[in-house]
Amino acid sequence: MRAQPLIFCILLALCSLAACEIRHPEATTAAAPARRTQPAPVATQPPRVAAQPATSIAPTSADTASRLSQALGAKLEGYQLESFTTGDINEDNRPDFIAIFQEAQARDTTTYEPRGFRFRRVALILNQGWPQLRLAATNDNVIDCIGCAHMAIFDAYRGTTIKGPYFSFESTDGGCTRTMDVLTFRYSKTQKNWFLHKAGRDTYDCSGEEEWSHEEKTRRDFGRIAFEKFEFSPL
Repeated sequence: MRAQPLIFCILLALCSLAACEIRHPEATTAAAPARRTQPAPVATQPPRVAAQPATSIAPTSADTASRLSQALGAKLEGYQLESFTTGDINEDNRPDFIAIFQEAQARDTTTYEPRGFRFRRVALILNQGWPQLRLAATNDNVIDCIGCAHMAIFDAYRGTTIKGPYFSFESTDGGCTRTMDVLTFRYSKTQKNWFLHKAGRDTYDCSGEEEWSHEEKTRRDFGRIAFEKFEFSPL
């Protein structure tokens, strides 16, 4: 019977010790530091740079006319720009210019005194990266003067066409019997020059039965004629 009070005392001591640990946990174990929840990393975007406007190399008509005239340099004296055609005439992937200039003052075709005719000058002007232009060649014989054609036509020149390394000048002359001429030049990469490639002529005769006739000559017929050295049609 004496063992029971002893056991009771032991149990009472253990319970008191447990209660003490519950009231003062810091006395038995060190408190773990509190963990702060870190926000999830947010993917940052590189700063946006305002888009730069593309630099346009397309000239205005007025600007082009002014620069073409400047490109002619001293050869512009006495002439004014009449028209121009654009196209890559030397295969460098830049739009070049074939510019037609006419005399500022009309003159007589025989005496060269001022009258009613205006001679023309054709210029091949290369685009070196707009607005840089370079005069490559000129010719005063490729296109007839204004007023030199038949009275029914007056001005024979009909236009300029550029197709790749080829370019052509078209003209029409005559009355009832009318001719339509086309002079075609071609660029040579090896020679870095333009040469007469072909000359063609269609003739229309309205006397009696209307009919066409075609005539054509190529380099085999007239040899090598540089654009700048051209003087007259081989037809």
